[in-house]
Amino acid sequence: WVDEKLESMQGEYILFLSVSSAGREIDMPMDSGCTITMASGSHSDHVRAQEPNAHYTALKRPLRASCAKKDDGGGEVGLFATGLLRQPLEFRGDKGDVASNWFDSLVVPGLSWDTLFGENHLAATDSVSYHADRLIEFRAEGFDGLTCTAPTRPPIPFRHALVEATVCVGNT
Repeated sequence: WVDEKLESMQGEYILFLSVSSAGREIDMPMDSGCTITMASGSHSDHVRAQEPNAHYTALKRPLRASCAKKDDGGGEVGLFATGLLRQPLEFRGDKGDVASNWFDSLVVPGLSWDTLFGENHLAATDSVSYHADRLIEFRAEGFDGLTCTAPTRPPIPFRHALVEATVCVGNT
């Protein structure tokens, strides 16, 4: 029973979209379990280097961004937001249509993804997810019913790094 169940789970992946942010293609989970959109520290650095209109503000003090807590005698371990980044995201629809906008994101060094699209922006874009069909429809003004199909492959955290490493190896 367990082997059969595990085998059936192997083809199940989180709902994510391949989007463009500051000229970089990223796999971005559309995460209704994440309250606020977050960007990794390395992605924040990239956006700020590539986009003159990107805005970054350091927080006065780190803000806990993860419920994960471990106390091994050395204190708490977890993820903390250190800043707020306004980053561009470009969504490509199934019909070749494109919608883009700037999104405020907490900067969380050590985050496992370039960006997690949080509940705040899922609501702001009036997005509806059709999980069985792996579709996301954006109904907010400016998105005009843009419909995107999520890839059926596993998402790749920091996908750009894999592509960049392949290019570097190929050019040596």
